[in-house]
Amino acid sequence: MTQYFWQKNDRDIERIAFDFIRTKYGNLPYPGKPIFKENVWIVPINIRYPRILFDEIKKIPKKVRFMQEKRVGELIISPENYQIIKKPTYFELRRTILEHLESIRISVEKALVKVAAKNFSKLPLPIHMNTPIVDVLSYLLVKDSFNMKEELERLPRDDVEKYLNHINSLKAVGLVDIINNVVYPGDYLIQVEKMGGKLKDKLQRALTIFFSRGYEFIERIREVLGIHLVISGIFYEASIEYEEMIPFKSSTIERIILDMPQYRLEKKIKIPRYLAQLEEIDILDETTIDGETAWVGNNEIMKKIYSEPELITDIMKKI
Repeated sequence: MTQYFWQKNDRDIERIAFDFIRTKYGNLPYPGKPIFKENVWIVPINIRYPRILFDEIKKIPKKVRFMQEKRVGELIISPENYQIIKKPTYFELRRTILEHLESIRISVEKALVKVAAKNFSKLPLPIHMNTPIVDVLSYLLVKDSFNMKEELERLPRDDVEKYLNHINSLKAVGLVDIINNVVYPGDYLIQVEKMGGKLKDKLQRALTIFFSRGYEFIERIREVLGIHLVISGIFYEASIEYEEMIPFKSSTIERIILDMPQYRLEKKIKIPRYLAQLEEIDILDETTIDGETAWVGNNEIMKKIYSEPELITDIMKKI
């Protein structure tokens, strides 16, 4: 293709794309390098993501970088009038971005749950009381067996399915066994019982095992830990992203949480209590920003995340 003086080059095309992206899609996406192919300009739409670099020689995490070039869409521009002739809709691009962000969030939460399992198991019991995981574990620790047909037949169908899913998760990590529709303590729960103590102590040890061995069942664990895991994830994801421990004031956490569709109706007055509970179990530490109380992730937990090659690899796969 002969380039005449009035024709635009790739820098011009990138500027056109940049203006369009900022106007239509906001500040998060940005244009990649334009490519002239099949008589049109193709401009990737990219987004930046955190990435953990791995030292292959020492086999340990080395550092975190804010990497570029995560493609979430593209623009097609006419070389004749330089108009956008094909583009993703705002909602298509937003959905793709949210899927990528959710994938990273899940990976961070899995890593956090595995390395901080003991911490999370110390959350006050009332927080867990309506979750099937705790119901089944508590039942077995008190009564030794759980007849699924007898105990679940009174429940609505949706609840029955939820309990069955949780019981299968407990079986997968070795906390329960299932014989002829009856649930019995598995090897790990038997070990918990042998250690003795009060019911709450046994339950705490069982939850520690479930979190540390069953972190892949992150949806089940989210049902147990709820907003406490969400808040924790915000701190540790930001710390991975910016290569240092990032503190947040309670007002910032309130804004982030109340912007999430699933927590839009959450009472703002409760959020400082959640922060205090996470501080109590050493997931967060209290600090000060400009004379105002703030919270930050725990350095020891962050080191554990970085020192687990399996977890680092899992996060890298997602980004």
